[in-house]
Amino acid sequence: MKTFSFTMRMLGVSLVLAGFMGFAHAEFPGREEKAPADMTLDDVKKISLQVDKFIADALRKEGKSLIGDSTDEQFVRRVYLNIVGRIPSYDEAVTFLDSDNANKRAELIDTLLNSPGYQSDMFNFWADILRAIHRPGPNSQTNAISYLNYVKRSIAENKPYDKWVAEMITASGGGWERSSGGAVGYLERDKGMPLDNLANTMQIFTGTRMECAQCHNHPHNEEIEQKDFFQMAAFTHGLKGPKERSYGNMQERRMYENAPQDVRNFVRQLRYDIFDFGVVGGGDGVIPLPDDYQYRDADPNEIVGARTMFGKSVRNARAKPIDDGRERFTEWLTTPENPRFTKVIANRLWKKVMGRGLFEPVDQLDMDVSVSHPSLLVFLEKLMVDLKYDMNAYQRILYNTRTFQFQPNPEEHTGSNYHFAGRVLSRMTAEQIWDSMLATTMPDVDERRGSHYLPFIQHRGRYVMVGKKDMYDLYEEAMNLEGRALYDWAAKTLKEFNGDGGVRAGEAMSMSMMDSGSAKGPMADDKRWAGYSSDLLRASELPSPARASHFLRKFGQSARQVIEGSTKESDVTQILSLINGHVEDYIVGSSNAVIYQDMEKAATPEEKIEVAFLTVLTRRPTDEEMQLFKSNVDTVGQGAYDDLVWTLYNTNEFMFVQ
Repeated sequence: MKTFSFTMRMLGVSLVLAGFMGFAHAEFPGREEKAPADMTLDDVKKISLQVDKFIADALRKEGKSLIGDSTDEQFVRRVYLNIVGRIPSYDEAVTFLDSDNANKRAELIDTLLNSPGYQSDMFNFWADILRAIHRPGPNSQTNAISYLNYVKRSIAENKPYDKWVAEMITASGGGWERSSGGAVGYLERDKGMPLDNLANTMQIFTGTRMECAQCHNHPHNEEIEQKDFFQMAAFTHGLKGPKERSYGNMQERRMYENAPQDVRNFVRQLRYDIFDFGVVGGGDGVIPLPDDYQYRDADPNEIVGARTMFGKSVRNARAKPIDDGRERFTEWLTTPENPRFTKVIANRLWKKVMGRGLFEPVDQLDMDVSVSHPSLLVFLEKLMVDLKYDMNAYQRILYNTRTFQFQPNPEEHTGSNYHFAGRVLSRMTAEQIWDSMLATTMPDVDERRGSHYLPFIQHRGRYVMVGKKDMYDLYEEAMNLEGRALYDWAAKTLKEFNGDGGVRAGEAMSMSMMDSGSAKGPMADDKRWAGYSSDLLRASELPSPARASHFLRKFGQSARQVIEGSTKESDVTQILSLINGHVEDYIVGSSNAVIYQDMEKAATPEEKIEVAFLTVLTRRPTDEEMQLFKSNVDTVGQGAYDDLVWTLYNTNEFMFVQ
C-alpha cells in the first residue's frame, strides 16, 4: 500500500506553480523563387529566416520587443508536444539536454517529423477537422474503420495536401475495396446529407461558411445567397451507392424463400455495411432549388446548373446533366489559383505550430477578416505552392524559425491579432494530456497499436474469423452475388460466424495485425507492454472519439459532431480526474509505471527527484524545490516519492504548452 501526504502535495504544487508563471536584427536573404521539396538543412534555415523577418519587421513597426529565445528545456518539451503530441520521455529529454551538438534542435525536429508519433498527432489534428467517427462494438459505424485507416495512411505517406483533398472528394467505388483505400468515407461521413457535406467541404478547405445559405440568403454575408449554395451543391449532386439495392428488392420472396430469420437479418446488415457503403457517379452538375425557394432570381424547384462562387469561374451554363461535376469542382477547389484553398491550409498549419493563426477563426475567411501579418500570409501561400503542398516540409520550415523557438509570452492575449512576440501559452489538448501521461506510464508508446482500427468482422458483439477473413474479404465475396445465390452464401457464412465463437478486442489484438489492409497474419505479444492495461493506448489508437465518460472527453476531446469541436476549457471534473482518478490509478498507484522504473535506477534521493522533474516537467528542479522534496523524503520515506510524482502531475506547468 502506497502512502500519500496530501499536505506535502499541496505545498509542492504551490512551490512549482510559483516558479512557472531583445531580438537582434539579422541580415535576411531575399525571397527565393523556388523552395525545393527535398530541402537541405541550409535551405530550411534560409527560408525560416525569411519568415522571421516578417515577424521582426512587424514587431519593430509596432514598437514591441521580444522576451528572448527559449531554453533547451522549454524547446524540447514544446517541440515534442507540437510534433508528436506528447512530452518527451526521461531518456529522450536527457539525451537532448546533455547533447552539445550545435544543430541538435534542427536534427530533433527532423527526427520527430519522421516518427510514428508525428503520424499519431497529425491524425488527432485531422480527425477533429474531418469529424472522423469510429466507435467499435455492436451497432457501431464499422465502415468508418476503412476511412480512418485511409486518413492514417495518407498522413504516413505524407500525401500532398491538394492530392489528398482531391482523392476524398472524387473517390468512387465500394468503401471496402482494397484499391480505393476507404477514401469514399469522406463523402459517407455525411451519408444522406449531401448539402451538409458541401457546406462542410467549403468550411474545411476554403474557410467559407455557407451552411446558413441552405435555407435562405446568408444573414451575415450578403455575397452568399441561397442560389449560390445550390449552384455549388450541383457539382456533387446525384451520387449513389456502389450497388443500389433497396431494402424492398432484397426482401423479395424469390430471394429469401425458406431463408431463416437470422439469415435475412444478416443480409440486411450486409446492406448497411457493404452494399450501401460507397459512392458512384461523377456528380450531375445540376440540382433543383427547394420547393420553398422565395427569391426573385429563380423559381421553386427550378433546375440550376453548377457554378463556383469565387476564383476562376467554373460553371454549367446550360444547366444540363454532366458526368464529371466532382472532377470540375475538385480542379477548381485545389488549384493554387483558388484564392482561399492555399490560404486556409497555410494558416491552419501556422496555428498548429505557433499556437495562433494569422487570422482567426481559421475556417472563417470572411471578406473583412483581420490578418495580423498580411505580407507573411502571402509569403506562406507561395511557399506552400512551391513545396507542392508538402505539409511535412512546410512545418519543418516553421519549426526551425526563431519565432517558434521564442520564450513563452506570460501576458494574456486579448486582442484580435497576435504579434508573436513570444510563444502563446495554452493548455494541452485532451489528447496531449492523455498521451503525455501515457508516455510516463509505459515504454515506447508511439509504437503500440490496438485492435480498434483493424478491419475485423464484428458479429454479435465479438470479432469473428480473426486471422482467416476480414471486411475486405467479406466485401469481395458479397458484392459479386445476386438473388438466391446471395442468400445461400449468407447462410453458409453466418454458419461459419456462429461456429467461430469469436474473440474480444484484447484477444483479437494479440491474434492478428493489419498488413496492407488485411487482418491476416499472426502477431506475437510484445514483452515491452506485458503487465500494462490494454486500455493504455495513444489517443489515435483508441475509439474515435472516446466514450463520453473517458478521460479524453472530460478534458475536451471533440465529440466529432462539428468541425474542430474540441475545447481546452477547464472544469471541476478535470481537477477530480487528476487529483483522485487517472494519476492515482495508472501512475502513482502502479509500480510498473516507467517513471518509477527510471527513479528506481537512480542511486540517491536527489537523483530520484531529478528524474521525476525531468520526466514530468522536462526540467531539473531548482535548489529550493530540491530542498523541499529532499526534506520530505527524509521525513516520510519512500512514500515521499509518490507525493512528488502526484504533485508534479497536478501543476499548471505540466498542463500547459510553454
